Amino acid sequence: MAENSVRQSETSSDSEARYGAPNAGDRVPPPATSAIGIMHINTQHCISYISPTAAQILELEASLLASWLGYPITQLELAQDPQAQPILAKILSGKALTGEQVRWKHPLGHTMYLEVHSAPLLAASGAWEGAVIIFQNVTTRELALRAQRQMVAALERRTAQLETAAQIAQAASSILNVDQLINESVHLLRDRFGLYYVGLFEVDPTGKWAVLRAGTGEAGQHLLAEGYRLPIDASSMTGWCITHRRARLAPDVSQDAVYHLNPLLPETRAELALPLTSRGEVIGALSIQSAQEGALNEADMMVFQLLADQLATAIANARLYEQAREDALTKSMLLEEINHRVKNNLAAIMGILTLEMKRAFEGPQDYYATLQDIYNRIQSITTVHNLLAETQWMPLPLVRLVEEIIHVVLGASPLRQQIKVQVRSEATPPDVETLFISPQQATGLAIIINELTTNSIKHAFAAQEEGRITVHIRSKKQNGSRQVHLEYRDTGPGWPADVLNGTRSSIGLRLIRMTVISPLRGQVVLYNDSGAAAAITFELLPAAEKATLSR
Repeated sequence: MAENSVRQSETSSDSEARYGAPNAGDRVPPPATSAIGIMHINTQHCISYISPTAAQILELEASLLASWLGYPITQLELAQDPQAQPILAKILSGKALTGEQVRWKHPLGHTMYLEVHSAPLLAASGAWEGAVIIFQNVTTRELALRAQRQMVAALERRTAQLETAAQIAQAASSILNVDQLINESVHLLRDRFGLYYVGLFEVDPTGKWAVLRAGTGEAGQHLLAEGYRLPIDASSMTGWCITHRRARLAPDVSQDAVYHLNPLLPETRAELALPLTSRGEVIGALSIQSAQEGALNEADMMVFQLLADQLATAIANARLYEQAREDALTKSMLLEEINHRVKNNLAAIMGILTLEMKRAFEGPQDYYATLQDIYNRIQSITTVHNLLAETQWMPLPLVRLVEEIIHVVLGASPLRQQIKVQVRSEATPPDVETLFISPQQATGLAIIINELTTNSIKHAFAAQEEGRITVHIRSKKQNGSRQVHLEYRDTGPGWPADVLNGTRSSIGLRLIRMTVISPLRGQVVLYNDSGAAAAITFELLPAAEKATLSR
């Protein structure tokens, strides 16, 4: 016999005498949240009792509910709703229900949410003799919860966009080959944002045509092969945005007056065209297309315009680099220009994030924490950039890089504890005094050290009066290349068991593992050794190996 079962010995008339028969009358307003309806089902699956409050809860006329008495519940319109059928099947099979939720399309057209409880009625012999059903209208509560979930989802999407924008901007700033820069940028945009198509146009020397320089997918390859171009006028979104020097958004391309239909892109439903502006001059345009109507909005336009500005600056800098590649003096001036531009661009991204953090301070706590993490990651990237600018984009001392990132993260944290930091290095052969790391790998290692230090702040030192971070770097020549083994340790309680066995992984840990694979092309092992520890092994790139041996 089920724990929630109810023994029945009364007839349907007994039930009416106990609870009161329903009264006919006009439909009454929806109930308060606390209103509860009761219904009794007999052995023939017919309704033998329904409480007067049911009319309020279901927003139906009392006379209609009175007509349900003696009627099979399986024949009611409510029971025909696909959302209600599985619940009803459980009730009629003799199962007890607790807090099951049903979404019901009301005959008047609006959607209602009911919370249902049920207990079987059992005779003394244990035979099933019906069921008691208790239900409540929870529409207001459910709609509020759904609105909250939508808000959180929108905030999370916005945060992901900003983080991706920062990553793409950093990648673009590190590429000085124009063709490689343009091609990798459009593919990064498509893949990271889940877009249907991304194309990048450049203004030709005549100023009359926008010529496609890079496009994604088979359509992009075909268009490039045929030398695809668009006139710079109001006959297309691309031409329009170049002419007017501002972005143009079409959430539904079928409703846009200047949308240019491309037969090679038949699934385009939304499009965003953004001007590429450098030093006050429009040098091209970025076409972003989605296969989902309404997938692009005003908030997306701000993020993508930031990216377009980053790309325009990167393209202009890359062209300057190509032009001045053989001139040492000009190259030096170019590096200063790159430094200035990239610092301004990173500052712009950090400024947006700072504003978002201020807005989110009163919002969901996890959203604010996410923004703080993104801010710290961008700050670490900025530190790497400043170090590279000092060396004119040459390999960096590895120990200095690690120390700088740790101190930057600690300095940005609210911790008041005394945290000691020790970074030491040793190499084989012993005459190698200083290890260097290439610009390509420096950013990746900075992200890893940032995540490890952030983890120590959150989980190792929060409950301690003082703590210690130790980084031991070893290297040796092996199979013709130099292998680097970096061990990071803190003095906290260590990694949780579910992290070590791989059953749980945070965004930070996933970022560490992804970064170790590329660009470090190495491996990472997490373990506990008087605190949380991580061992990272990777191979120095040839440029860094040469710098290590020559200094």
